Amino acid sequence: MSFREQVAADNEIVFMNGDDFAGEHDLNGTICKAIVQGELTGERKFLRGAVYDDVYRLAVAVHVKKEYLPEVPVRDEIFSLDGQLFTVENCTDDMGILTIELTANRG
Repeated sequence: MSFREQVAADNEIVFMNGDDFAGEHDLNGTICKAIVQGELTGERKFLRGAVYDDVYRLAVAVHVKKEYLPEVPVRDEIFSLDGQLFTVENCTDDMGILTIELTANRG
């Protein structure tokens, strides 16, 4: 087995294993296994200023196999994670695993 084949197998067996790391999530209407880092309930990182006193930024990272999604998200795209809307800040592909960095402002 080649190195790339081994990494692909590990991605499924180890990282996207529902018993240890991954869970079922709705990513832009696609139900699939993914790892979500961050608090969907809102880890409050307040933005200070007269206009922003009651606004906080929510940041979440989603790790998912590229093949699970119909298309790769792009920067500034509106992205739905489990029914909550976010903006894509960045998306990287590391040997078939996408890391999608999402942010949202909440009040």
